[in-house]
Amino acid sequence: MATGKIKRVIESKGYGFIQPSQGGEDVWFHLSVVKGDVRFEQLQVGMEVEYQFKKGPRGLQATSVQVVMGQGQVPAPPERRAQPPYRFLNPYNFVRFIPPSNGKSEISSADTAVGSALKKKGYIQPQAGSTRSKEDLLLGKCPPPPHDRYIGVSGKIICLLETFSPLFISSAERIEHRQDHNAYEFFKIDGKPAIPGSSLRGMLRSVFETVTNSCFSNLTDSRLSYHLEPAKALKLVPARIEKNGTDAWVLRLLPGFTELRPGKRPEGPQYAAWVPLYLSSMLRPSRNAQSSSPYGSRTDLALNGFEHKTQCWARLRLVEHPQRHFKFWNVEQLAHSEEQLSPLRDGERKAQGYLCITNQNIENKHDERFFFCGEDLEKAKVISLNGKVEEDYLTLIQDYQDRHRDSVQSRIRDRKKPERPDGKEPAYSRFIVHENESKALQHGDLVYAMIDENKEAEFIVPVSVPRVTYDNRISKLLPKSLSPCENYDELCPACRVFGWVHQLDDGNKGDTSKHVAYAGRVQISHAELKYDNGTLPETPLAILSSPKPTTTSFYLSDGRQQATVDADYNDSSALLRGRKFYRHHKRAEEENYYRAGGRCDDQNRTVRDALAPGARFEFNIHFQNLAPLELGALLWALEMDQQCFHRLGFAKPLGFGSVKITIKELQVLDPGQRYDSLEHDGWQPVPNWQGRLVETFKAVLADFHRCANFDALPNVQDLRALLSEQATNLPIHYPRSSRRPDPEGKNFEWFMGNNRYVHQPLALATEDRGLPLITRDGAVVN
Repeated sequence: MATGKIKRVIESKGYGFIQPSQGGEDVWFHLSVVKGDVRFEQLQVGMEVEYQFKKGPRGLQATSVQVVMGQGQVPAPPERRAQPPYRFLNPYNFVRFIPPSNGKSEISSADTAVGSALKKKGYIQPQAGSTRSKEDLLLGKCPPPPHDRYIGVSGKIICLLETFSPLFISSAERIEHRQDHNAYEFFKIDGKPAIPGSSLRGMLRSVFETVTNSCFSNLTDSRLSYHLEPAKALKLVPARIEKNGTDAWVLRLLPGFTELRPGKRPEGPQYAAWVPLYLSSMLRPSRNAQSSSPYGSRTDLALNGFEHKTQCWARLRLVEHPQRHFKFWNVEQLAHSEEQLSPLRDGERKAQGYLCITNQNIENKHDERFFFCGEDLEKAKVISLNGKVEEDYLTLIQDYQDRHRDSVQSRIRDRKKPERPDGKEPAYSRFIVHENESKALQHGDLVYAMIDENKEAEFIVPVSVPRVTYDNRISKLLPKSLSPCENYDELCPACRVFGWVHQLDDGNKGDTSKHVAYAGRVQISHAELKYDNGTLPETPLAILSSPKPTTTSFYLSDGRQQATVDADYNDSSALLRGRKFYRHHKRAEEENYYRAGGRCDDQNRTVRDALAPGARFEFNIHFQNLAPLELGALLWALEMDQQCFHRLGFAKPLGFGSVKITIKELQVLDPGQRYDSLEHDGWQPVPNWQGRLVETFKAVLADFHRCANFDALPNVQDLRALLSEQATNLPIHYPRSSRRPDPEGKNFEWFMGNNRYVHQPLALATEDRGLPLITRDGAVVN
């Protein structure tokens, strides 16, 4: 444990510096690493501390700091303690799945009891000739029942739905295009607001899937990417993609004048030379680039027609970074031939190479790069490029393009050039703008390569501080049994009840002997408006965020399903956090759902005729051939013990869409009476069965998962934590840097500050006590 004294505290920024007792470089620390009885805001200059530290990308960085206690050393301003720090709840959290190993292969006899009673009443027909196995796998995977005979319970559930917050279900028609902004109208039938049966079905299925621990039917099984750490990015080697004499792809490594060190940082000047092009037009000024040092005295170079990939000669001067003290070769002149270069000055060298231009794609970018290898490119080392590296590279480029396609198209619609900055907004990278040029490898492409210790290419990337594709697909972090169902004979409870369509390509395309779909056994009608409590005025909504599964501190857990900041998609012991649910808001706050300043642009949407709280609807669910256990699960999913709200429609993260369902009546069909008599239709209300079916389902589910009772199941606890009235009064909104929403919608700055400095994971739904406001510099704001 190192010792030192507090040298400086910048409370407004949430960090400070330690002066080590042994001398040397000051150690930076963030408020989140301050431990013990003395809090960050109580630190004073001169206090003695013990600390641990590591070397970070910007110098020495403390990983823990604790004040060495002494007499009278812990003053605590009472006014600071009186003001609790501001915290908020993220609009979504996750409901944990139950690991499959917890499930028993057989269910208890409780279902048999209720099933037998229903049979005695005639509501379930004898299963003579049925090949279906007994009801021992209804909570696991098994074949679905047929549709051509009655072997289960059939009937109808009449439901009432009431809205407890604004509700908006968009119509696919009557969309107003207002330049780059769209306005949507509430879904209507014959001019009257209605809720489509498909919306109700999706809402109910998500709860049914969750409580029965069914498969993740909407899992997008892709490979994600992440930002490579700057320290690792320094190991990347500039390279040129070429085809050799056998028409195979190879990499020509271009480490400049510096010895190539596979898998390690260069010892000497950086591999690629710097080409100053944006020093006079940086979008966010750099103090170092404007200093009086040799580094700061550099000036922009005129390209004079030189383009990306151009092979050329360069006159180079060695320069040292004034703060980080690494060295690099600065391009002083470019020329088409060696003879066109000006005479070399003292310390200068010349080299032949390739100009690499990726555009002014970050705010403080001031240089492009020049790839070279000594003075003779033919002497550069060439290594092979295998198919997986090529495939991963193209997947990565596709990911880049998918992320930015809408924004690029928006600039094009505004008659702006996406390859150039727009005001203070940086340009888009070359390979993002020119999609067609990046769909396959091209001879002469310039890339950066990670070379392992065996001198083989581990991966290649398009820029020096890149994103890199994870090795694992998303589904690798989910137990196999919870992946989308693939086999008709092994369908989960939700797929058997709500229907199933084969999703994954398992090589059986064209095989007509295999089932690829199963029609669900529930049909849900549109919900008809019974009471109209009015509508909201036309509302420009706040910006809705798209899912960010690469925020691993939110989306992943460790192998014990605990919150962590250390898991990522390359970690085979990590797990997906569970199923994503938007939490119920006690009240939709206009400050959070109304776009600040009423602004309308391509980032947000306007809604018309959103229903005010208090509207009431009625709809029906027809079901066929459900096992009593399945019917009990469906009834529970509808009412959720009257403790929870369903989340329905648009703008759920902003507080819209909290509804409650009440079962008005349960009717079942007696097929014998229906088809043996001309006097009776066979439909009978069964008011006493609902509670019994639900309680049976709850008891069997708890028994199946070896849990003391239904309420102790982790998925049930998480659902109730998210969908019931909160135990706290914390505000609910997206992570941001201030109490007031930013009209520019720069919520991403919270994640920048959290990822770099604070490292705050999203807590489990049952343990969530809120998150702090964090600036892009890691300062916590109250």
